[in-house]
Amino acid sequence: MVAYYFGEHIQESSNLNWVSYHAGRGDLVCSEDSGNCRFSHKPFWVQAITYYVVCFPATDVVSAFPLNGITLGNSLMGSYYGSMIRQVEGDRLKVTAFRLLGAVPPIIGACFVKELGTITAYTGVTGFIIAFTFPAILNIRSKETLREVGLKDETIYTRNIISDDWFSKGVSWFGVGLVVYVVMNLVTKG
Repeated sequence: MVAYYFGEHIQESSNLNWVSYHAGRGDLVCSEDSGNCRFSHKPFWVQAITYYVVCFPATDVVSAFPLNGITLGNSLMGSYYGSMIRQVEGDRLKVTAFRLLGAVPPIIGACFVKELGTITAYTGVTGFIIAFTFPAILNIRSKETLREVGLKDETIYTRNIISDDWFSKGVSWFGVGLVVYVVMNLVTKG
């Protein structure tokens, strides 16, 4: 619908198309020098809709970023300390260091890459890992862990082809292949 309404000159982030939204109201004013046209004297409610749609994604990211930084920092700390995590959770310096490790690199990266299309192209690659690679690896590793502790690795859910190790390994490598392919395309075209 956005492409239909805004036409062939659509922005990479669809919310940016709403900067020129006028709802059929206002006066069309064209500059004689540049030939650019814009609507002026738009009603207040049209301007409110425009600001809301354009600004919402940025405010959403800003509000969620601290939570994501805290969650990533805690996950990194849990991965680093493993079973000793309960002993270091009370150490404010270590907790803060890991949370900064989760929050500061994206901020530094944003200082260098400001083009939203480039950022979303590279961050979208993680979707392949999340959708294909991680679930398959978790399936394989959970079965290995059950075998290591002497438990049976078969349930009612493992009685199909999707739960077989060879299938999980194939899906995992498919996800890795997609990541490599897309990153190589982004690097060569970018």
